[in-house]
Amino acid sequence: MLKNYFKIVLRNLWRYKTYTLINIIGLGIGIAAMVWGYQTYQFSFSFDNFHKDRENVFRGLTNKAGSDGIKGIFPMAAVKAAKTDVAGITETVRYDRRGTNIKSIKGETFAEQLYFTDPSFFDFFNFPLISGNNNLNDRSAVLITENMAKKYFGNEDAIGKLLVYNKEIELEVVGIAKNPPSNSSIQFDFVASFSTLQNIASEKGE
Repeated sequence: MLKNYFKIVLRNLWRYKTYTLINIIGLGIGIAAMVWGYQTYQFSFSFDNFHKDRENVFRGLTNKAGSDGIKGIFPMAAVKAAKTDVAGITETVRYDRRGTNIKSIKGETFAEQLYFTDPSFFDFFNFPLISGNNNLNDRSAVLITENMAKKYFGNEDAIGKLLVYNKEIELEVVGIAKNPPSNSSIQFDFVASFSTLQNIASEKGE
């Protein structure tokens, strides 16, 4: 009996080919839209879920009087004050960036974004290393991603190599990190410490 039902269904589908085609295409688009929607939803809610203890890490924002909405800028001086003045805050870390020119000793110069942070940055966030270390206490230390290691040094081992910041300041590569995943709200290619930024400013007489 089922065989007869299938025959009838196939005959009707074949008889009304245009109608059948429209329905199949519509069904395919509907399924594709559902899969795309689910994947988008899943990706949106997966941001930063790879960090340890992420439920206890919060970003500081500001709301300036007379401005339109909350700003993603937090005064540096307020970071240390928050640790002592706000109950529940046990540790803080700063994060900022500067646009600059960076080149390898023998290579081409590129316009890049160099990020500055505190050495405790890698205690807060999980950005695994490929090689080297993430110790940024040295003022001349810089950590780069695997993409940047490939871009500036090709197949050579980048650890211990030098990069020139702003055409005059040499920084030594101490570690290579995996590229931040696309579902990370923190994206970087180069990371140095704020003491490095202070060292750069002092050498430039700022």
